[in-house]
Amino acid sequence: MTFVGFFGCILLAFAPAFSVFLLVISRNAQLIILSIGGSFFWLLSALLAAIWWYIIPPLRTAYPWIIICSIIFQEALRFGFFSLYVRAEKGFIAERERQTASLTSHPDPLRANIAIGWGAGVAHSLVSYVTLLWEYSGPASYFSHNCSVSIFIVMAVQSFCFIVLHMLWSIIGYEGFVSRNPIKMSVVVLTHLCASFLTMLNMASCGAGMSMVVILTLGVSAYTFYVCRGSRVYHVSCLPCFNCTEERQK
Repeated sequence: MTFVGFFGCILLAFAPAFSVFLLVISRNAQLIILSIGGSFFWLLSALLAAIWWYIIPPLRTAYPWIIICSIIFQEALRFGFFSLYVRAEKGFIAERERQTASLTSHPDPLRANIAIGWGAGVAHSLVSYVTLLWEYSGPASYFSHNCSVSIFIVMAVQSFCFIVLHMLWSIIGYEGFVSRNPIKMSVVVLTHLCASFLTMLNMASCGAGMSMVVILTLGVSAYTFYVCRGSRVYHVSCLPCFNCTEERQK
């Protein structure tokens, strides 16, 4: 394929994420910091999973166990980041009450967790997809078994879905963490496992893998909407409507 297909796949995978950055994250410096923190914690989880994979030789060819271990590290560090964020939030509120806080507007929890999930999702897609995507700039292409769609296009769609899923998982997970709701935290872990195992369908039938990940993304989106509508953490009555939360802060 040519560079046209190469850049087309880049836009398919990352253009929506770039739009979220421009419209939501870039407007607040604290959101940018949170997105960097989300990326850092995801990269740290990937490093821990790689070390675990290296020191246990039987795991090197046991792909299901590799996925399970990787997700355990990712979710453990995700909730660890939530713990740090909650502590920082309490400190910020205390400073604001003493009127010594910064004059910059403090982001509401919804946008903050979108930024955290955005950082983790972009880091995930960059690590897992961009290195593969560079091969698309060559003179040929690669197709999965029993599928007429290029694997690069399939991976672009799945990378986009995982960026969205990481934002949704952060929203659901934070609400469950703050409200001490094990069901919502379990939903995050189980859907993460499900999404990761669905990518293994690329080895046999890429069309099924791609469509199932898209369906899962839509399902998690609907559940996130349900969680936010009845949440005491986010206090939103409409989604996505960030102006509402800004007005409440004022």
